[in-house]
Amino acid sequence: MARYSVERKEAILRKLLPPMNFSVPPTALNQQGDYRSLITTCRMHDIDPYDYLVDVLQRVGQHPSKDIGQLIPRRWKALFADNPL
Repeated sequence: MARYSVERKEAILRKLLPPMNFSVPPTALNQQGDYRSLITTCRMHDIDPYDYLVDVLQRVGQHPSKDIGQLIPRRWKALFADNPL
């Protein structure tokens, strides 16, 4: 997997999480809140949010749906962080 500089990762995350703007539709604000929550959870568990998102987005198509709970940040760290796709 390609490694990116911290600056590049932050730039990508900023594109996912633009500044709060109350002129956007409520559904977009809810989605933005979901992203912020996910990234905050990653940081709480000492996971690089960029690495987590890249790995989970690559893994989700081939991961069994009955084991989808393994892809939440806390469990992902224990199971997959040492061997990302």
